[in-house]
Amino acid sequence: PVRSTAVVAPLPPLDPCLHCCHRMDAVGVAAPGADPFGHEGQAQGYAAYRPTYPSALLDRIWSTPDVRRGLAVDACCGTGKLTTVLAEHFEQVLGLDQSAEQLRHADRGAGNVEYRQADAALLEGVGDGSADVVAIAQALHWLDIPAFCTAARRALRPGGYLVVLGYGVCSLPEGSSQEAAFKRHYHETLGSYLPRGHKDNMWDCDRQLLDSGLANGGVAAARSEFEEPAWVWHKETRRMTADDFIGYLKTWSAYRRWLQAHPDEADPLEALKSQLVAPSGAEDALEVTFPFFLILARATAA
Repeated sequence: PVRSTAVVAPLPPLDPCLHCCHRMDAVGVAAPGADPFGHEGQAQGYAAYRPTYPSALLDRIWSTPDVRRGLAVDACCGTGKLTTVLAEHFEQVLGLDQSAEQLRHADRGAGNVEYRQADAALLEGVGDGSADVVAIAQALHWLDIPAFCTAARRALRPGGYLVVLGYGVCSLPEGSSQEAAFKRHYHETLGSYLPRGHKDNMWDCDRQLLDSGLANGGVAAARSEFEEPAWVWHKETRRMTADDFIGYLKTWSAYRRWLQAHPDEADPLEALKSQLVAPSGAEDALEVTFPFFLILARATAA
């Protein structure tokens, strides 16, 4: 069973201090020859454990009256979780990612999808004014946001749409011992809300920015290039086994960095898993709530 709630809100004012998250060592570009999202097992973990987006949220895109259905570009497409959904609604879909390993595991079941290894942050190879939609899912917090918005506006036709999707930190039932254990892992083990650059903050990106739904550093950074964005939150509760939940947490870059920083210590997710299962060892499903968000921004006239 799935339980959903949705909230529609205007995008808050831009805080210019919070739009500075860069991916790797340059704006959207890893070091030459590097594949920062191609670590062993990473692409398979993304494909198996990262959540899909709720149809109720995606319907907000398809139901927007003036969205044309020609070319959609999926930037930082990874293994194609969003790309294949776009293929059901657009004549042609182009998936871009800099990670060869992610693309190697991409879903290629749709005949109208083309994948390219390219600098997705700058929409490399996408013609000016050629796209009806530029979409980016769970990746904008890794990029220089104003630079990406400028690239998106270049690639979009006048009246085309920038679609930003993502989700903040999930939660378990409020007040439960499982939720308390997960919060300790998130805040104490990974140091998620410590200042960026703090030795105990394991995230390479601004996690608070993502958990806010990019509220203070999103497409508001490009007011002159897009009309006032619509911003939608949609919470959905899904049932997951403890193994699947731990599999999802293993896809986090902060977990991988923690292991690198503490090579002689026990795996923290093994300890967390022991706190998620019932004392009897029974595999009761966990109720995991994901706070998904959608930002829709219409490109201004040329």
